[in-house]
Amino acid sequence: MEKSRLLVISFVICHLLYSVTLASCNDDNAPQPDPTPNTQHPTPSDYTHLQVMVVFAPGQLGDNGYCDRVFTAAYQLKDSVGSGEALDVEFIAKSSLGATYEEMQAWAKDTINPIYSYSYTRRLLVLTECYMIPWLSHVKDFMRSTDEVLVLKATDDDILPANEQLQLGNRLHAMSISLAQSTSDFMDYLKYKKAKSSSYTILRLFNDTIIHYRDSICETFRKEGVAEDSIIHICVTDTPEELYGSLEEMKASLNDVVYQKSQALPKDYYSRDNYPNCIIDLGSGNPGFESLLISILGNKYNNNIVLVDTEIPTGQLAGFECYYDMALLRWCTSWMRQPLNAMPAMEWHGAWDGYSTSYFSFMKEYMGY
Repeated sequence: MEKSRLLVISFVICHLLYSVTLASCNDDNAPQPDPTPNTQHPTPSDYTHLQVMVVFAPGQLGDNGYCDRVFTAAYQLKDSVGSGEALDVEFIAKSSLGATYEEMQAWAKDTINPIYSYSYTRRLLVLTECYMIPWLSHVKDFMRSTDEVLVLKATDDDILPANEQLQLGNRLHAMSISLAQSTSDFMDYLKYKKAKSSSYTILRLFNDTIIHYRDSICETFRKEGVAEDSIIHICVTDTPEELYGSLEEMKASLNDVVYQKSQALPKDYYSRDNYPNCIIDLGSGNPGFESLLISILGNKYNNNIVLVDTEIPTGQLAGFECYYDMALLRWCTSWMRQPLNAMPAMEWHGAWDGYSTSYFSFMKEYMGY
């Protein structure tokens, strides 16, 4: 198997600020507000007090894809709650790993609603990446028996070994969405187009031998008979600690550095006569990679290059899509309605239940498959 090329990248966290302004209009005949405002908060005394805290990796909000979908889903969850429950949805999206750890620990220790001063009945911590599981070591000693954890992009192969140290029992859950069908459809498309290359390059943020990706892409290549040495892995760096530490120190955006460092690949790697069969999964760095392709190839490259879970404004590249927004909304709604510790340890989704798709899936009817 060809050795992974290591690209050293530095990353500065992109802050994404969201604000909502509510306005009301009155006509001349509408009753005027009482000049003496009521300063007493309407305490929801009989409600079940729930909280969902979503943790994002530094700089990943604003990725035009996965993280933004999860962010949106959390707000949709809050809006969907009926009058019989009180749900708070909050987020941790800090500029460094150290600040993220501190914020997670502060959350674990503080179980009181800051406005109404009641203690939450149940809380759910949502980790948006599989590699965040070790971060629970910073909070596990402060979590209550009514606090649960959901890890996205993870499977029971991740949480069961981790639970031997964390001792969270059936309060630790995992959910992942398979891209097996999208990957198979991509291969069918390349056969249909008679692509010259029989190898597949996968560009990720982290070394896949250290951070295990649970999207079934590599597993599908192997199942379809692709030789191991024809699956080329390229990583930005080895671990999240290396990436976020170096990026914070160098004070450069992931998007810009991906653009710069990707130019270090062989000059003929992106030639118009040698399109690679490439799957790009760089989170918020995906737009930087597409900018590089446009600068080299213009708009003349084809769909041998695929972005994972990123909606690019130019719309030039095909993509694999995982609907984690729908999956999270469904999972959390079930969590709210179920008793404590009743949710399954592992939940899988994929094309079979409508939670993933791709451009190539839509193309199958035109390809005769």
